[in-house]
Amino acid sequence: MSSSPPPITIRPATESDVPELVKINTHYVLNSVATFSTVPPTNDDFLKKLANIHAQRLPFLVATPADSTTTSNSLWGYAYASQFRIEKGAYYHTAEITIYLSADAPKRAGVGRTLLTALLDALKAGETAGFRDVREVLAVISVDEWGPGKGNLEFYGKMGFVDAGVIKKVGRKFGHWIDVQFMQYSIPREDTPVSEAAK
Repeated sequence: MSSSPPPITIRPATESDVPELVKINTHYVLNSVATFSTVPPTNDDFLKKLANIHAQRLPFLVATPADSTTTSNSLWGYAYASQFRIEKGAYYHTAEITIYLSADAPKRAGVGRTLLTALLDALKAGETAGFRDVREVLAVISVDEWGPGKGNLEFYGKMGFVDAGVIKKVGRKFGHWIDVQFMQYSIPREDTPVSEAAK
């Protein structure tokens, strides 16, 4: 008989999480095309990233084991939203999301789904939860020529994202050309006025 998935806690990321955030991201930098980064991040890099996300009034969440009997206190993953092309003010209401799971996270336990659901819920709450008013959410997914990444397309599709186009062979890593697939999720804001980007 299969066991039940382990309980998951989702909470805001803090500075004390930075070493684990770096560990998770470094795994993907060194072993995956999921990120186009080729140099592992430092603790200082992630401290700045966390501060930047907070300054943008956007959520940065982590997943941890909820069961107090769990022997490991490591993070199971993280997710955050950042303004898409932040240097362009007209994109103020569009966010790009990022999600990474730890190599140590339990498999098929719904960690990714739980993280993404919580992130979207935070973005939907918007200004009532202290976040900015986001209307469109983009997932930017690496898909290389020998297949990895296609599972992510299915994952985001099941979460309500739709195909928003692909740009071909714009990255190269580990000797392979990498496509980038955009997927988009729209947040309904009925009868809510849209503010202009902050100056």
